[in-house]
Amino acid sequence: MTKLVILLVLVSHVTSYPTADSPIGSPPLDQVQPRHVHLALGETPNTMSVTWSTVDRTMESIALLYDEGQEEQCTGSATQFVDGGEKHLSQWIHKVLMTKLKGNHTYRYRVGSGLGWSDVLEMQTLPSGENWSPRLALFGDLGNENAVSLPLIQREVGEGVYDAVIHVGDMAYDMAE
Repeated sequence: MTKLVILLVLVSHVTSYPTADSPIGSPPLDQVQPRHVHLALGETPNTMSVTWSTVDRTMESIALLYDEGQEEQCTGSATQFVDGGEKHLSQWIHKVLMTKLKGNHTYRYRVGSGLGWSDVLEMQTLPSGENWSPRLALFGDLGNENAVSLPLIQREVGEGVYDAVIHVGDMAYDMAE
């Protein structure tokens, strides 16, 4: 992937394995494993935020950026979210701001904590300056049963047709199922 993608439905749930550094008595990995990883443009052109969720609380919210053989660690915070449904399910929403990013540059990154990490992902920053036009795809009202546009969007994202994909809402329908 060579372009920035802001699309929640294309990120898969990942699984990692315990390491020697995993604390004894820590929660099961699937409870602290990053899921629903997504990117958002920052307030300035050289910043981007990455957000993900975990079922259980972790004491760290870390994004590791890889560029030209170097690793940079960015830290953030997590907030508990409790849904308004009958079960009042909760999860932890993590957010890290990545700063001082180069324009029109591909970075590799992963998110998580000492308890679990995402796969290594790629992101492409937007060009610097004002002399360029973004190539955007916008869509919404996407359900699971009739998502006829999704395969085309996935193919075009993989081909680098867009700088960003913006999902405008209505992703879930019958949450009781």
